[in-house]
Amino acid sequence: MLNEIVRARQNISAYLAITKNDREKHWMYPTIGISLLGTDLGKQDFGQMIALYPYIHWQLLRSEHVEFGAKLGMGASFFSKTNQTNGAHAGVFFATGLILQFNVNKISAITLEVGTNHTNNGEIFLPNYTMNIFYASLGYRHQLGKDVYKEPNKARYIPDLKYDFMINNTLSAGVRYNSPTAPLVTKFSYHGDILWKITNCYAMGPGLDFGYAPDDIKLGLTFSNALTMGRLTGVVDGGFYLYDSEAIKAGYSDFIYYKFDNNKADGKLFLRAGVRYRIVKGLYAQATIRTHINKFDYIEFGVGYSIKRDSSNKSSKNSCKCAKQYR
Repeated sequence: MLNEIVRARQNISAYLAITKNDREKHWMYPTIGISLLGTDLGKQDFGQMIALYPYIHWQLLRSEHVEFGAKLGMGASFFSKTNQTNGAHAGVFFATGLILQFNVNKISAITLEVGTNHTNNGEIFLPNYTMNIFYASLGYRHQLGKDVYKEPNKARYIPDLKYDFMINNTLSAGVRYNSPTAPLVTKFSYHGDILWKITNCYAMGPGLDFGYAPDDIKLGLTFSNALTMGRLTGVVDGGFYLYDSEAIKAGYSDFIYYKFDNNKADGKLFLRAGVRYRIVKGLYAQATIRTHINKFDYIEFGVGYSIKRDSSNKSSKNSCKCAKQYR
């Protein structure tokens, strides 16, 4: 009886290890971590900033001695001072970076990272100073412990996304100040898109974006992207407005692009980026940011529902074949 219990525990442990490794292969061997950043902002009036954010790091290219990847993180920033350009002690924080790694051996490496850190208060407090900090760093990485990655002995596969295409419908809302003299306003938006599955975890397609506020109506077309990892999906939508009442009031009429004054209009080109979490089948919650070129617009939170056309191919043995893992 004791031997059977031990054998059963070993089988469960082996299955969990195989499942974990296959998920890593399925999603390009991502690394998930938490980063703490502290920096001086260069001027006495600005003070210092501390940022805390979770991040995900994908290995895009890999060989035995050289690896190349991309990092994306989102969290919160905290400032020691407020001043005439920054009206809040806290804000949202975004980190993007490219990482080049030279492997010395299986447990140590030299890393070179370049990227940008972005922070602002989302127009919830005024003034709102959007800050972009570009950086480059050189470091040494060493793995603690004796465990080194090994390929699983058995081949198990997790299924691909089980649809050919899906239709997403999202209702969101957020708040912002349009100007220092205007009151805080609530903005509502609807976003709908049709996404076709391109790979085992990535889908893209066209979308429609409609925004409403008491003094502003917008209607735009988007190119939408979704990267799904289990219940969590990263979304990025880039587009332009076909109709913008705010721009019309300000006297702008160019169809695709125009020079704009931040105090008069947001701009025709816009970007939405954020995360979506599946609650139950079809139903999801979403949090995104909206920007217009170099101007942060607002943060929006919403709920949505996905209508999917099921794929006849439930899983594919080719779906887990990614770059070779040397650790």
